[in-house]
Amino acid sequence: MAESPKWTPPGPAEQRQIIESLEVEEESVHVYAVSKSWYEAWKVYVGLTDYTNKDEAKSQPPEALTMDGAQDDNNMYVDEKIWIKWLQWYGISDSHELDRRNYASDEKDFEVCILSPYSGILENPRKTFDISEETCYVELQLRKIFSVPQHRKTRLWVCEKTRHARFVQILDRTKELFHQDILEQKKDYILALEVADLDGRWPSHNPGTPKGSFKKYSHLIGRAHEPEYWEKELSNTLETVFAGITCELNDSVSGIVKTTKCMTAQKEKDLSRIKEKLETRIRSVEEVQKTLNKKAKDVIQEEEMMKSEVRRLKRDHDHLEQERQKFQEELKRIQEINKIQESKVRLNIGGHVYMTSTLTLLKDNESMLAAMFSGRHALAKEEDGSYFIDRDGTHFRFVLNYLRDGGFRDGTLPKERGFLNELLTEAEYYQIGALVKLLSDLLKGNGNGDASDTESCNSPKAGRKHVSSRRPHRKVALISSK
Repeated sequence: MAESPKWTPPGPAEQRQIIESLEVEEESVHVYAVSKSWYEAWKVYVGLTDYTNKDEAKSQPPEALTMDGAQDDNNMYVDEKIWIKWLQWYGISDSHELDRRNYASDEKDFEVCILSPYSGILENPRKTFDISEETCYVELQLRKIFSVPQHRKTRLWVCEKTRHARFVQILDRTKELFHQDILEQKKDYILALEVADLDGRWPSHNPGTPKGSFKKYSHLIGRAHEPEYWEKELSNTLETVFAGITCELNDSVSGIVKTTKCMTAQKEKDLSRIKEKLETRIRSVEEVQKTLNKKAKDVIQEEEMMKSEVRRLKRDHDHLEQERQKFQEELKRIQEINKIQESKVRLNIGGHVYMTSTLTLLKDNESMLAAMFSGRHALAKEEDGSYFIDRDGTHFRFVLNYLRDGGFRDGTLPKERGFLNELLTEAEYYQIGALVKLLSDLLKGNGNGDASDTESCNSPKAGRKHVSSRRPHRKVALISSK
């Protein structure tokens, strides 16, 4: 839903006169991104472009301001004074990412993401910012990109793009981005936005309150639309539910922590008693060795007892270490299972219903399935919540198993040449390059289509495409001289 304009805009002729007067004024520091298609619609509306049915064309004002976030060549950059006027007249669309530039400043690409335990591990989209841009405006852009509601608090984090990522808070929003002490222009960085929970707590549990307010940019970004009644009711209900869940989770975590502390304290007491017992025995043995040489046999027996105790403790230690490793492996598997469950997808392939996850569908980032479920495109759902694809559903299980396992085990792929040709057709449709090559090689190298060598096939490469972001062209005149 686009934001509503603050007031009724003036007529086409008056708009054209205002923009023409602003064009000849001194340039502002910043220019703002507007899609060329939106600008063409505005030119038609104010009479700068001739159409056959001119009256009908002029009667339709353009929609809210838009920009092309994927291809910057489809945008143009306009002076801040003109941007403010258009913003007052037409408002701004939800998809606009508030891109602006300062031509006196250099630019730098950043990876951007929502702060999570996987930040710095997974590949993230990229976004271009001026190095002289205020940190506050950068954080405001990330809030717009990730659709953060106005009532939710946010903080900005940054880390250098290295193998072992370590995020650091950026709490001073008033400084320019590269005037922060932790940033250097020659290094690559990841910007992460931390969004507070519904109860206002920070998910990272780290203290720190940002300095600076977004209000100074209110005239540059427009105002938010008023939510409908049902949106308010739904928001209130969700807040209540999530607040209850948060309280229950906090209570559970508190109970687990208390239990763990009690168990640890008991183990420490047990170990302390064992240590004292061993020390007492050692002292007794030393005294016996010094004063009672004739009891050497008893001393040797005591030493054997001590060695046995040490061996038992070592066995217990080894057992505990094996249990700990087993628990870590179980925890890792559970985390992977939870991650898959959180990204479940229901597919209807020609009437055959499959349950999978977006993690599986995104494994080959060059495939059509990865493009569909990358989050860059809006997909229509069936009434049962599934996504319909008009292809042969009987072959799709082989495509899906290939993405899951990275290949085929010996004996799992039928050897008939006709089947391999049909599966090759499906692989080409879904644009899974590695599977296409595998099947093509099988058909060329073996007349019977034997799939016995497929187990050695490497899995598709995982990853996401970067969001392309390029330096804009110089500002162009909005009103062509006649």
